[in-house]
Amino acid sequence: LIYLVLVVMFMDFRVGLIALLPNALPIAIYFGALGFTGVTLNPSTSLVGSLALGIAVDDTIHFFTRFNAEAKRRADERSGARAALRALIRPVTFTTLGLVLGFGVLTLSELGAQVQLGLLAGFTIAVAWVVDVTLSPALCSGVRIVTLWDVLRLDLGEAPQEEIELFKGLSLRQTRIFALMSDIRRLEAGERLVTEGEEGDDMFVIVHGELRAWVEKDGREVEFSIMKRGDVVGEVAYFASRRSANVDARSDALLVRFGHEDLERLQRRYPRTAAVVLANLNRVQAERLVRMTGEIERLMAQQATAG
Repeated sequence: LIYLVLVVMFMDFRVGLIALLPNALPIAIYFGALGFTGVTLNPSTSLVGSLALGIAVDDTIHFFTRFNAEAKRRADERSGARAALRALIRPVTFTTLGLVLGFGVLTLSELGAQVQLGLLAGFTIAVAWVVDVTLSPALCSGVRIVTLWDVLRLDLGEAPQEEIELFKGLSLRQTRIFALMSDIRRLEAGERLVTEGEEGDDMFVIVHGELRAWVEKDGREVEFSIMKRGDVVGEVAYFASRRSANVDARSDALLVRFGHEDLERLQRRYPRTAAVVLANLNRVQAERLVRMTGEIERLMAQQATAG
């Protein structure tokens, strides 16, 4: 049941399993300790597993949720895991210490079953703390997590899978997952997105707002494109690693930024979604190439006529 809850929360069977590991390991160690010490399973000792599992799950969900926010803010899973650990290690440690001391009170009892319960519960909760501050960050540092809350609160406008060419063929849920597996970028009016000549290996799709692409020629600005919702920006750098124009925001804008690593991560976790996105990207590029070829032919015809 807890695994199913984690799957629903993180929108992925594999991530649900990853989140379950730090919770299941302390329970396995607990029952191993019972066998090693020869303590029998009785009504008191059988409670320890469920107690420790409930506490471990609470700490794990706190960590994974904080990691999710930090990784998105920093656009890096490793630094996100470190930031989440720094933020949570003190409260998790103090909570664990209080619980261990609380169960330690039971060791003062004259009843042997109560003493066993206090010792084993304190031991298992301490093991869960060790796992939460070691295994959880290690597991998180290699994944990008999307939570159910992220999916529900992300606003991509009305029917983005129908209005945005890159998302054609996806469901609304798949569209939101792709956006969250990438990065959400917000621009204010007048803010620069990319600069001509700079290096880059990522591209953008406009969700809201308008962008203006221009180049500087002979000391003046030459505007050659106004881009709106659904347009792809920066694809030249994605393939050639260098920006071909300046792009500024004409109005407040919301964009989805993605690069090679984002698409590779999407292929590993959501291969069907990645296949549709890549097919759409190829179609967008082909259509743009056809338009550019037509424009070049038109200009050449005008020059020939003028000549």
